[in-house]
Amino acid sequence: MKGTWMYRHRGLSLLMVLIMIVCLFAPAVQEAEAQTDDLGITTEYVFDSTGITIETSQILTPLKTDLSFREETASLNLSSYIQDSVGRPGGAGISAAISASRTSITVGYGGGTEKVTISGKVGTLRADKRTDASFIGTSVSGTTVTLTISKNSGGKRTGHVDVTDMGNGTSLTLTITQNAAPSTPTPTKKPNTPTPTKKPNTPTPTKKPNTPTPTPKMTVSSTSLSFSVSGESKKITVSNYKGTLRADKNSDASWVGTSVSGNTITITASKNTGSARTGHVDITDQGSGQTIKITVSQAAAPTPTPTKKPNTPTPTKKPNTPTPAKMTVSTTSLSFSASGESKKITVSNYKGTLRADKNSDASWVGTSVSGNTITITASNNTGAARTGHVDITDQGSGQTIKITVSQSAAPTPVPTKPLTVSSKTVNAGASG
Repeated sequence: MKGTWMYRHRGLSLLMVLIMIVCLFAPAVQEAEAQTDDLGITTEYVFDSTGITIETSQILTPLKTDLSFREETASLNLSSYIQDSVGRPGGAGISAAISASRTSITVGYGGGTEKVTISGKVGTLRADKRTDASFIGTSVSGTTVTLTISKNSGGKRTGHVDVTDMGNGTSLTLTITQNAAPSTPTPTKKPNTPTPTKKPNTPTPTKKPNTPTPTPKMTVSSTSLSFSVSGESKKITVSNYKGTLRADKNSDASWVGTSVSGNTITITASKNTGSARTGHVDITDQGSGQTIKITVSQAAAPTPTPTKKPNTPTPTKKPNTPTPAKMTVSTTSLSFSASGESKKITVSNYKGTLRADKNSDASWVGTSVSGNTITITASNNTGAARTGHVDITDQGSGQTIKITVSQSAAPTPVPTKPLTVSSKTVNAGASG
């Protein structure tokens, strides 16, 4: 609609000028003439002694909407625009067209904002940029038209903006020229540098395969320890290890206990009441797999000298050597169901801290120690029956008891037998 009304206003402006010229020389009698243009606008011109009246009407058809048909009628009395210049109504004068404070504007390549003041406007101003003015933004506020020009990164360019007074249909064109962006100076060509003679290719030496860095050798502060007959604890410091340390006493060292804290191994020998003894403890770095064997030894208990009786040399009776209490467990074998479960073993007659070590054949169980109770937990078995061993050690007396653990095989799934139904016919006879 806006484009149609703009067209109508411009057309009316031209017609108004022509009609007023005719009126200057025509008699002041009332005449009427009607015309219909291609847009469906019917215009009726009425000439009388009071001036000129133009009435237009148009039947508007909705475009792809459900709006109702309606008729728009516009009536414009031109008498207010005609000045009495010849002593009768309907003279040749007409209101002045709009003018601008400037119509030609030049801006730098960096762009910016320019304002133009419009004078002589009757109605609302409107600014429409042409297709060559895509780099210009427009806005209108009262009598001021604001032009916003974007930065230019190319050559010189010119655009046009049409400013229209919607009250009397007059218009003017603003021409905006923007300077080109500065060009990059062509660099001065350097004198040709002679191409150096290419040296013959030097054969690339064959890269030697990477030699793996050797694992640092684990060391210990001592590889042998001697203990007094009364028993005592001694420490060994480990260096150059990668993972967690582990101390495992050999079968000949049941009389010692071991513990690990960081890089320190503590070995504790119990009191010796017999002959001298020697054993071994393996210290293993579980990160690198290196093992160092430590030799432990303990002096024999002193033999008491018999007191010589006067006259009859009766040998003094040796004091009874106390037999160390033998460690016992509530059971030496445990059987687990195939689905897995936990079972407990109670330990009696132990001196130090208890320890439960599963053998390599018992990787399917877990162990935990709480006071004198050892808990062994078997996981779910999905295969054949299995058997393993767990060593329970008293680190105070060095005694060890081996526990045998076994678990039933997983049940074999029973194949599902298809259900068959035989068809029989049963005849029910009348009773009675």
